[in-house]
Amino acid sequence: MKYFLILVLLIPSISLAQQFRFGFSGSILSDKITGVDMDTGEEGKLVSNTNFHYGVHFAYLAGKGFQFLLDYSNKSYSFDNTQEIITGEESFSLTKTSIGMRWIAHPRVALRLHLNFDEDIVFTVDENNQALIEPEKIMYPSIFYDQILFLGGTMYSGFKLGYELGGAGETIKNRTALQYGVFAVLNAFEINYMVKNITKENDTLEFTETESALNFIYLFRF
Repeated sequence: MKYFLILVLLIPSISLAQQFRFGFSGSILSDKITGVDMDTGEEGKLVSNTNFHYGVHFAYLAGKGFQFLLDYSNKSYSFDNTQEIITGEESFSLTKTSIGMRWIAHPRVALRLHLNFDEDIVFTVDENNQALIEPEKIMYPSIFYDQILFLGGTMYSGFKLGYELGGAGETIKNRTALQYGVFAVLNAFEINYMVKNITKENDTLEFTETESALNFIYLFRF
């Protein structure tokens, strides 16, 4: 949580009259990864069981229409190995820390920029044609466009679009991702459904990954 300490140091330099928010999230997520051999064109697939993830979220309003953001999440994946296609570990607990800024450019439009410190996974295929799953730390920026379509007294809803770029690690190369989904907010409670399409590669395989998640977020205001 060292990134949270950086955020705390910034807060005293900003007006204390601004609003601080803190909350939690839960996520029901499924994931499917397809790897294609660059030389032979053969493909292999891994499918995760439905998992419940959780997170902690901080936001600090630093002036009209501008926020500092900090998010931390724990992601647990358990891959289906009923056909014994996986060698080694089948379940993984990964973390992600994101620091960013949010600018409300219009009463119905917001832009977000994040720097993400993430753990991602790829797999390699061994001589027995089994998949060895490998987690790896990566860092990448992401940008989001949030659009409100309905705006009521205590409730509003709309859609989100996001793009992740420049992700790379020791084995993961050229990682990019497109996210899209819908959201609804009632007072301090948000529910959203997001789909993420990811492309990445290692030395031998090119991957396409589809992740779908139903997220629940509640933020307390101070």
